[in-house]
Amino acid sequence: MQINSIYFLIVIFLGFSLKAEGQKIGLPEPDFKKDMLFAFEPGMDLGLNDNQRSELMERNAQFLDEVVDIAGGPGTDTSKMIKINDMVSDREDVMENILGKDTMKKYRKQVKKAMKPYKGKYKLARLVI
Repeated sequence: MQINSIYFLIVIFLGFSLKAEGQKIGLPEPDFKKDMLFAFEPGMDLGLNDNQRSELMERNAQFLDEVVDIAGGPGTDTSKMIKINDMVSDREDVMENILGKDTMKKYRKQVKKAMKPYKGKYKLARLVI
């Protein structure tokens, strides 16, 4: 019985190791930023004014520039993931300040839906949402 438990633990450990291996971060493909900006573009149904829309798109472009810099920069994959996750958290606060709480929820839904095709294409896309 104890041998089965050991085998089970080994299989679980190997599964986590392979998943961690799949999360390597490198310089994204050239179309990454263009595709992400398309996915981050707010829909007309959000009722944003021109200032909100332009500020949101400007912040999205800055955010993606920083993500690309981190991904292509020095450091371990773990440190890069931590930096990107911190940026995503900070971005949420900024977006909520621009859009308001209710509109932010709608915007996140739109972005998640628009990101679906890119999650398979870009590993980095899974981290920026």
